[in-house]
Parts: sequence; structure tokens; C-alpha cells
Amino acid sequence: MKKNKPQTIHSRKGTTTFYLALIGGCLLVWGVVIMSTFAMGNVKGDEVGILVNNYAGTIEVYPNSGTNIYNAITSDFLTLDKTEQTIEMTADPSRGDLRKSDFVKVKTIDGSNVNVDVTILYKMNRDAKSIKRIISESGLGNAYKQKWVRDYSRSICRHELGKLTTEDFYKSTLRTERAEASKKRLNEMLNIHGIKITSVQIQDFNFYAEYEAKIKEKKLADQEVQEQISQAKAATERKEKRINERKAVRDVAIANYIGDLKTVLLKAQAEAEKAKREADAYYYETTQKAKADLYKRQKEAKSIIAKRTAEAQGLTNLCKALAGKGGKNMVLLEYAKKLSGLTLMGQPYTIGNSVNKVQHMGFVPTQR
Repeated sequence: MKKNKPQTIHSRKGTTTFYLALIGGCLLVWGVVIMSTFAMGNVKGDEVGILVNNYAGTIEVYPNSGTNIYNAITSDFLTLDKTEQTIEMTADPSRGDLRKSDFVKVKTIDGSNVNVDVTILYKMNRDAKSIKRIISESGLGNAYKQKWVRDYSRSICRHELGKLTTEDFYKSTLRTERAEASKKRLNEMLNIHGIKITSVQIQDFNFYAEYEAKIKEKKLADQEVQEQISQAKAATERKEKRINERKAVRDVAIANYIGDLKTVLLKAQAEAEKAKREADAYYYETTQKAKADLYKRQKEAKSIIAKRTAEAQGLTNLCKALAGKGGKNMVLLEYAKKLSGLTLMGQPYTIGNSVNKVQHMGFVPTQR
């Protein structure tokens, strides 16, 4: 009995250790499994990160650069380029996206077949709503590039360039006009899917060999026509030049004659103005002199009238004064004054009985 007891204790310890080791191993395995379910998604500065939960069906957008941890079992993490991208559709198999002859075949409005190299520049709208729509409609990866941008661009460019004639293709302004129309139409159709077309460029074009030959013939014919037109135009220009030269000579002669007439006219006008000014001056001077003389004569007439009026009034007053006793007295006074200076000469007596008269013999004034 004493010998079996230690063996039982040893057995129990071994069992405990085994279970502990088993649990530790399970935890380790579970931890490794759990850790293996997580992954890291790295987003660069020119990218946008997209986390798709395959079970919940949700899409989460990471617009900024950085590292994001996600559950790799339930979700997928991908990145999309948010910078401007290019799709090149060209006949050169060494270029383009597909590395094969990939030109856009266009039939012109007048029936010619044209192989056109087209380059499309585009980018995604950066808002989360647009990016979610791109993923939900096109799936993961760059499927939207083929499904939306490429297919739509080929169709729209074929339609818009087909509005040109064979001759129009040689006019860069018309090609550019159709490229802009294609860009506008593409944006109308792709903007709702979160894609913006920034440029549509017509890089090169060529017709089938038979068309090229016909076009070359037509160009040569057109060049000959243009040369004839140019010669006719040059002859017309020479004719117009000579006519203009004659007109110039005529115009100069007319201008000189008109100038001479204007000179004569200006001289006559100047002389007329001078004569008018002199006449006005003479009229003014004569008028002013006449006015001065009239004023002077009026003043003299008024003075004479006043003087004569005063004299007449004096005579009137004198007559009135002399008409009564005053006049008689004045006569006597004057007579007395006259007599005061007289010396009477004669004989105041007589001899005889006869009566003799006294005769005044004149007077001699007394010297005083």
C-alpha cells in the first residue's frame, strides 16, 4: 500500500500538465487562427481605399492615405487610382492598353471607312457616394475601366466622328469639334456612374488604301483648281491695284482742287469778315459821335432855352413892374439922372411985350 501512493500522485500531476498543455496549444492555435483572419490594407496618397464586407454587403471608403486593419475572412480591401488615367485605342499593336490593333473604326457620313486612334483621359469622382456606386455596379478591381469608360468611349466617338465627311477629317478644327462633342456626351452618360471624362483626343487617322488613292487624286485636282483660282485672284488683285492707283491720282487731284477752292473761300470769308468788322466799327464810331453831338446840342438847346426863358421872364416881370406907378417913377428917376448931368444955357428973360418960347439946345454932361 505504501508503494502505490507515490505512483498515484505522479499520475495526477501528469494528467494536469497534459490538459494544461492541451489548453495552451488550443489557445495558441486559436490565437494564430484569429490573427490570421486580420490583414492590413495600405492606401497611398494617389489612391482611395475600399473595404467591402462580403457578408453584410456594405462598402466603406478610405479617401486618405494610411494603413487600415480589416477582417480578411469577411471582407475584401482594395485600392483604386484616383489620379487622371488614360485609355489609348490605337492601330499600333506596340502601344495602347490591349497591346494589339485597337483603333476605332468610323464610317463617315459620305460612306468612307476611317481608322481613328483615340486617347481618352478620365478620373473617378472622389466622393464616397460615387466610389461606392462604381464598385456596386462594376465589381472589384478596374472592371469599370473596361465596362464603362472603354466601351462607352468607342461607341460615342464612333457616332460623333461619323458626322464628318471624308474631306472634313482633314480639317483639325472639325475633328476637335467632334472630340469635344464626344467628351460632352460621355460625361452626360458616365457622371452618374461616378466617372468624369477630362479629355478626348484624336491622335491619328487613316483611310483604306483605295480611299487614300482617291483622296490623293482629289487633292491633286483640288490643288490644280486652287492654283487656277489663285492665278485668277492674282489677276483680279492686279486689276484692282491699278484701278486703286488711278483712283488715288484722281482723288489727289480732286483734293488739291477742293483745297484751292477752300483757300479762296476762306480768303473771301476773311475779307468779308474784315469788311464787316470795319463797317461795324465805322457804324459804331459814327453812331457814337452822332449821339455825342446830339447830346451836346440838346444840352446847348436846353441852356439857350433856359437862358431865353429867364430873360423873357425878366422882361415880363419888368413889363409888369413898368406898367404901373413903378414904371412912371423909374422913368422920372432916369430922367432926373439924365437932367442931373445937364447944363441949361439960355436967357431966362425977355425985353418987350411979346412971348418967346424956350428952346432946348442940348446938354453937356457934367464931368465928375
